[in-house]
Amino acid sequence: MFRTVVKEELRVPGRVEHLGELRDFVTQVGRKFGFSERIINAFKLSIDEAATNIIKHAYRDWTGDITLRAMAKRNSLTMVLIDQGKYFDPRQVNSPDLQRYVEIGKKGGLGIFIMRRLLDGIEYRKSEEGNELWMVKNRDEEKKKKISFSAIPLSLKMRYWLYSLVIFTAILLLISFYNFVNTKKDIIDGYINAGRIACESLEDNLRQYWGSVAVTSDVYNAFKEFGSKEVPIVDGALDGIKAIQESQEHRGRLKEIVITNNQDMLIASSDSLKSETIWLENTRITLAEDAKLLQEFDNSSAFLLHDANDAKMIDIVWPILEDDQTKLATTHFYIDYALVQKDINRYVRSLIGEVLLIWGLVSASLFLLIYVVMYPFQRLQVWVKNLNTPGASEDMDIDASTEIGAIAQAFSDVTNQLKRSQVDLAEQERLQQEMHIAKQIQQT
Repeated sequence: MFRTVVKEELRVPGRVEHLGELRDFVTQVGRKFGFSERIINAFKLSIDEAATNIIKHAYRDWTGDITLRAMAKRNSLTMVLIDQGKYFDPRQVNSPDLQRYVEIGKKGGLGIFIMRRLLDGIEYRKSEEGNELWMVKNRDEEKKKKISFSAIPLSLKMRYWLYSLVIFTAILLLISFYNFVNTKKDIIDGYINAGRIACESLEDNLRQYWGSVAVTSDVYNAFKEFGSKEVPIVDGALDGIKAIQESQEHRGRLKEIVITNNQDMLIASSDSLKSETIWLENTRITLAEDAKLLQEFDNSSAFLLHDANDAKMIDIVWPILEDDQTKLATTHFYIDYALVQKDINRYVRSLIGEVLLIWGLVSASLFLLIYVVMYPFQRLQVWVKNLNTPGASEDMDIDASTEIGAIAQAFSDVTNQLKRSQVDLAEQERLQQEMHIAKQIQQT
């Protein structure tokens, strides 16, 4: 909104041999701040002409210095030529009659005319430093300038609203992404924990059944040592699986349960087709190569893998251990990942709705807040623009105790001071004219 004007300065003796230094200074400053060669050449010609006039006329009776001050702004370059010679205001010089100059063959006298043609603004001031000739040239407009956000004219309220909205949106997206990652993990963990509970319950039932009178010690020991498939062992495993399948808690989550012996050979499955092949062939159940570890516990693990149809599923591997920690069998509790993904998608839709609602409420609140904060500045802007209008200063009761009121009071004081200065200057000019007339009358 506010930028510090960059200033550079050069002081040289007011002699012709130092004009080259002024031209070099103009070239250096112009190129440093990215102004075109056309603007640089316009200043070089104008300053060369103005400095020559200072040397010839202002310093005709005495010598002095010439100061060249450059002020670079974003859209313009200002050069101020300062001398302490005789007073001369180039604005009082009328435009020359070029046709008349050609007819009489007059040479010179076109310096001010050339400066007016080359520059966008010329102003002459009298200050404590001396006579100041202010020359302004606007920066060339870029051709085929690309449309950018900064090129779109926006009010101050809109810019602040967009800036704050971008920052808030970024923060909201980060928080939402963080919540999504954590919630997704919680959903997966929920399915895995439910599967682990089912596996633990199945382990307790099988250990109790295999250790009961339904299984003889010879059969149990053969199963424990060699993983032999005997009818009591298989029947107990199938009964345990059936109990889990019929459980209301696990019915919607279960894809398949597989039990293998200590040799990883299939002895029971919730899939009836696989159960029929138990006695016909030895089917080894192992982890797929693409299995990705999701969680790992003391004696169990959970993996993400693909089935034969390339569908995702979670495999909870739970060992069934004897009291002496001897491995009897292994349970594979398969969960259909489509169910997990369905819950995740449901949460995502809910999250998007909440984010949009929060974003809409906060964006509207930010706009309202910025409008309320900036409204006094808007009134101040209108008042400052109309400050020169008669009676404008009386239209607003300024409360200087607030920040905006202090700014308005400062503008009002400066304007009143300028008006008084203009009145004093006009009075001085009137007195000078009267004195000049009086001298003429006296001489007459």
